[in-house]
Amino acid sequence: EYKEDLEKNLSLLLEDIGSMRAIKQVYIDAHSIKGQALMMTFPSLAYYCAAVEKIFLKKQENTLNITHEIIVNIQNDIKMLSSSLLKIEQGEKEIDLTENIRRLEDFIKNK
Repeated sequence: EYKEDLEKNLSLLLEDIGSMRAIKQVYIDAHSIKGQALMMTFPSLAYYCAAVEKIFLKKQENTLNITHEIIVNIQNDIKMLSSSLLKIEQGEKEIDLTENIRRLEDFIKNK
């Protein structure tokens, strides 16, 4: 549910990058997925969602400007998150999202 909501609100932000409702909802969805991933001991997924959460918290605090490029990157990463969730459901190991996490952290540092 949170993943679908995250996808929907990222798409809304591509149409209206200043939509505070969508920004707040992306933050909430990333926070919720992070919490679930931590409880289920999926650290890669949790750390990725923590980075998304941080971006959108900083946007709410007006200390970071989000761009269409970062939204598109996150949308593309959601496909990897979906693959990771599918692997987890099938009893496999989660996908390593280290590079994706680094890219988001670099965006935060460089903005």
